[in-house]
Amino acid sequence: MTAIMSDTLASPSFSSDPMTWFRARQRQVVIVGGVVLGVAVIGGFLWRLQVNKEAFAANALEQARNAADGPNGLGQSAGMLQRIIDQYSGTDAAQEAVLTLAQVRMINGQNQLAAAALQEFLAKGPRAKYSAPAHGLLGGALEETGHQAEAAQSYMAASQAADVDPLRAMYLVNASRAYLAAGDQPKALDALRKVVKEYSKTPVATEATVRLSELTKGAEPVASH
Repeated sequence: MTAIMSDTLASPSFSSDPMTWFRARQRQVVIVGGVVLGVAVIGGFLWRLQVNKEAFAANALEQARNAADGPNGLGQSAGMLQRIIDQYSGTDAAQEAVLTLAQVRMINGQNQLAAAALQEFLAKGPRAKYSAPAHGLLGGALEETGHQAEAAQSYMAASQAADVDPLRAMYLVNASRAYLAAGDQPKALDALRKVVKEYSKTPVATEATVRLSELTKGAEPVASH
């Protein structure tokens, strides 16, 4: 304890003599400075790697989309998209590839496979901008496989995740259709009512109004003057 106090008392004060303080601690200052510089260099290197990875992935995604118009069409595109998902995990392009591959599979009638991949994708927590389209595609795949109630729930989730009113309204109309097919007319009506009330200026508002009127035998929507 005495030795520690003596060492402390013997140490120069920075405020009283900055140069003496620096010389006494030069080795520590150099070490700390080297660590900070090393962290900055590594951080910059990793950032550069990520930028390059994003660029390569985006280019590969564009090639995969173009391949759909080629001789082998959708089959070749699907293989390229799967490689992007596997090789460029964590990039925007890889997440877009998941959605594009789901579309390709749905076009090929592989709705069950598309639904399974989309469910796994959503379970992992995609970036926010991909949540709505993923839920929307899942709703379509589930509809095609006869899971109407689950499809309706996916459309509702897509509506909640969407960031613009036209998409929110469109997904609500889709949810209403799926709810109706599942035999849940009350929820189908609620979805249409929300479109008519909250998204009356969107392109699908007219369709929602007509469907609501048909389902309620003209009782709704009530005209306001």
